[in-house]
This record gives sequence, structure tokens and C-alpha cells, in this order.
Amino acid sequence: MKNTKLYAVGMGIIALLAVIARIVDKQLAQLLFKSGNFLGGLCETLGSAIPFVLCSFCFATLMFCRHTRTTRTKNKILTVVYGAAAMISSAAAVFFPLRDVSAKNYYAMAGAAAVLTGLFIYLGATLFKNNYQKMIMTKHAKIGLISSVASVILCFAASFIPQRASYAALQVSMEKFGNFDSPEAFVPFVSLSGISAALIIWITCFSDIFPKLKFGKKILLAFSAVFAVVMLLGSVSSGNTYASEFLYGLAIGYTALFLTSTFVEKEE
Repeated sequence: MKNTKLYAVGMGIIALLAVIARIVDKQLAQLLFKSGNFLGGLCETLGSAIPFVLCSFCFATLMFCRHTRTTRTKNKILTVVYGAAAMISSAAAVFFPLRDVSAKNYYAMAGAAAVLTGLFIYLGATLFKNNYQKMIMTKHAKIGLISSVASVILCFAASFIPQRASYAALQVSMEKFGNFDSPEAFVPFVSLSGISAALIIWITCFSDIFPKLKFGKKILLAFSAVFAVVMLLGSVSSGNTYASEFLYGLAIGYTALFLTSTFVEKEE
């Protein structure tokens, strides 16, 4: 995230792939599409949840890792605020992937959100042992929060751009009406799954925080790259995302992380 040259090369590659994908989107969808496949559903769920999960974890860690000189009363208020924000983010991480499900068990979803928040608060309280680790985590928590929020806002803003019918909807239309003129679902211009695939690279910050992971940064980078490829294939196979839209989301997520980390580094 800190290397401007690496970022420029990466964006150049993604831009080139996006142009090619835009030309062959439907052919790729036809090749990979499989209605109701497990990988596609999993990628859609993860794609909708990851930005909010990241926010929840960052808010939970800020309850214990923030470094601000303030009064005890203000510290208590901040603890409550960050805790509530972590809970809301966890709720969004659970509810958002299931927003289109007709039968919802709200009690179960609320329970899952509470468990997720509790887990993150426990990790925030136990993972970071000394002030140096807490200071570094505070910085990366800010980067994760700002990047996630900015990316999601841009994703929703892009929904006003004219959208294409999803490949899955086109197949349903053909089965029902014998033509592609009546699709019921459309693909967002920017895929949230692509944004999520980009945000996963945030985990490389742990190599800066924990000495034992100092030499594991390349492994974490490799994992994030493999994760992005799997998310691309899975999202396209679901028929609800085209490759180019996924790559637009990937570019937005990486750009948000790069710009935010650059800004935060300069401020400190």
C-alpha cells in the first residue's frame, strides 16, 4: 500500500484486464456460469460482508488500542461509541448478505451479530500486548475504517450509473419468455465483491504489528492475490457479476486503501 510504483503497475494491469473483460464479459459468464453453485453463493456472501466485518473489527480494536490524551470520562464515552459502532457494523455484516432472502430469522441474525462483536472485542482486548502494537494497530484501524466506508459509498454511488442485466437474469428470461427482453436483475456498475477482494490485502498490516509475522508479509500478499482470483471466478460463476464490474470494484478498493494509507502516514 505504501509503494507508489507498485500501486501504479498494479492499477495499470487491472485497467488493462478491465478493458479486455468488458469486451468478453458475456463469453466469460457463459463459460463460468453455473446456477446455484456453492462457490458463487459463498463469494456473494463474503463480498457483501467483508467491508462491514473489517469495520467491526477495527472499531472493536479501537476500544483498547486508541492513543489519545483525553479525560477518563471522554475515554468511557469513546469506549461506548466504538463498541456500539462495532455492533452496528457486525449487524450490517450479517444482515446485508441476506437482504434478498425472503424468510429471515431476525433473532438468529441478531445473535450472530452479537457473537461476532463479542469475538472482535475479545481479540481487541487480548491480541495487542504493548503500547507499540496498540499504536500501530490504531493507525491501521483508521486505514481500514476509512477505506471500507469510502469504498462502500462509491459502490452505492455507482448504482446510479446505467446497469446491465445479469447473466443469470438473462437465462431466466430466456427460460420464461424465450427471449432476453425481460430480465429481472441487473449488475451494479461496481461490484461489492471486487471491493471486498481488494480490502483483504489490509491483513498484511499484521506483519508490521506482530514480530513473528514480520517475514510472513509475502505469504499474506500471496493469499490476498489468490483470494482475489477465487472471488473473481466465484462471483462471475454466480451469474450476478461480470468480470469487468468486479475489476472496477477491485480498483476502487485498492485505490481507497492506497490513498488512505498515504494520507494517514503523512499525518503521523
